[in-house]
Amino acid sequence: MALSQIRKQTFILYLKQALKNQKINIVLLFFIVLFNLLPNQTSAIIVIVNHAIFKNDQKNGFIELYLKIPVNSICLKNSEGKGYNASLNYHLKFSKGDSVVFLKSYNLISPEIVDTTKLNYALTDLKRIELPYGIYTLEVSISDNNKNDNNTTFKTIIDSRLLLNTLTFSAIELLDTFYQTKVQNKFSRNNYDLIPNVFNSFTNNQKRLYFYTELYNINRFVNQESFFIKYYIKKDSIAMDGIEKLARQSPSETNYIFGSLDISQLLEGNYELIIEVYSNDNKLLKSKSAYFTKNRTHDFFMAISPVSNKIEFAKTVKEYSTEQLHTFFEYLEIIAEANELGKVQLMAKENNLDELQINFYNYWINRDSINPGESWMRFLLSIEECNRQFSTPLRKGYLTDRGRVFLNYGPPNTISESNGQSLTYPYQIWHYYILDESQRNKRFVFFNRTGALNEFELIHSDARGEPYNDKWKDIISKFNNLNTNDERFFGDFIDNDFME
Repeated sequence: MALSQIRKQTFILYLKQALKNQKINIVLLFFIVLFNLLPNQTSAIIVIVNHAIFKNDQKNGFIELYLKIPVNSICLKNSEGKGYNASLNYHLKFSKGDSVVFLKSYNLISPEIVDTTKLNYALTDLKRIELPYGIYTLEVSISDNNKNDNNTTFKTIIDSRLLLNTLTFSAIELLDTFYQTKVQNKFSRNNYDLIPNVFNSFTNNQKRLYFYTELYNINRFVNQESFFIKYYIKKDSIAMDGIEKLARQSPSETNYIFGSLDISQLLEGNYELIIEVYSNDNKLLKSKSAYFTKNRTHDFFMAISPVSNKIEFAKTVKEYSTEQLHTFFEYLEIIAEANELGKVQLMAKENNLDELQINFYNYWINRDSINPGESWMRFLLSIEECNRQFSTPLRKGYLTDRGRVFLNYGPPNTISESNGQSLTYPYQIWHYYILDESQRNKRFVFFNRTGALNEFELIHSDARGEPYNDKWKDIISKFNNLNTNDERFFGDFIDNDFME
């Protein structure tokens, strides 16, 4: 039987069972007829990209790049055996300014797939790449070797800088599981196989949260034989009762920290993993956090056609709780158009679950009538990326100015920064070669008036609709109350960064 017929029959059986269980709204019934009229289609490849930065030496770190690609978004082809294979090619490009610092291609091939009715899993890959400390733009381009027009791209900002002379953590890598290595492979690290949880999301079937992180330089700050590591889970800034562990280690230049917590009793929603380091006299030395979500099912296993994608998305939305949807509508306030904002803000306070689900589904259908689930998933991943890169002690990353710009326009082509110039507060200038169809070579100026806490505010941009301030250099300067006629007083580095 042809693969398209297998998929079609499987999908029809799924619909019949779903209708029997009353899981699908009657409004979607017409999709059954439409699906039978359509040829088999594969939607655009879905790629989930995550990363963690670790220390390598005093000048270089390395990035662990994690990719997860749902098999049902890839075209399957007859293998030499009795089953089918999925085959991908992907390119990684790291750029700094206009310079490409790393460029390489890889192939990823699935094991032979015999039962094509069970495609609710994903191909997972990991690459380790050494990078000098700095800020980079990462572009991932993925193409389906079995279908020329099935491809996708992903772009984000990678900040590989780690503080070298202070007590600091690497990123926290959330894991599906880890176990002792029997045979060295790409997931092996420190004698363990670490299987990444790329989406930072755990289902009800996953009873434990596993994580890995590294702590650097504690031997310089603790003159004791040991120190304590405490890790626990917070929700809405409140620690969850009974989900906490303590561990003891001896201080060294690099301490490797593995851990796990029982999350079987957590309800659906958004949580925060907290890792804290204490001296023997109970003094808090350092802390690190990572966000994760507890869902009934993973959101990213979308079905194989635009029609089934809509039905799968409707099914996914049906799984969301009132609390989750409140959070998701708060996310949407960042990207909502002027005519959408009032409704989105109203929904963020609505307590009728049916109303929340219907309006959330309609919001994304209006944004992307073909693949609403994929668009929502990409946006959610962007939120997670903002929280990782731009969060401060006061705000989550998506609520910061840099987070808003990132969510609305994507990662910039280049980032220029002050690098500790004594004449200015810390600042960053984001440069977009093409902002939209009518705007090119646009820049955003952020500065940190505190000099700490990662709190950068947007003070100027030449993009349409963004705050414009021709006195932005005066704001950035620490000495703007001094009288000087020297046009170079602010530093040529600023003029060069802003092309002036």
